[in-house]
Amino acid sequence: MTDLRRHWLFEEGTIFLNHGSFGACPRPVLAAQQKLRERLESQPLRFMLRELPDLWEETRARLSAFIGGDAEGLALVPNATTAVTSVLR
Repeated sequence: MTDLRRHWLFEEGTIFLNHGSFGACPRPVLAAQQKLRERLESQPLRFMLRELPDLWEETRARLSAFIGGDAEGLALVPNATTAVTSVLR
């Protein structure tokens, strides 16, 4: 079996089983987050007003294609609790 721990920043000996609640992004995700933070910090208004809306739409399109859904019916929310609350309301 491949040692997948190398993809995370866990301390040696850590076995993390609670990915559903918080934390523990794989290294490639952390790198992508850093690139987005750098874009935001280098030109905040341009990023928030011009680039971010297109990034949200691209994300919705790619995610809906991955799950076989409709991008127009897909809502991005910050966490699972917000998602469940939104559906129940």
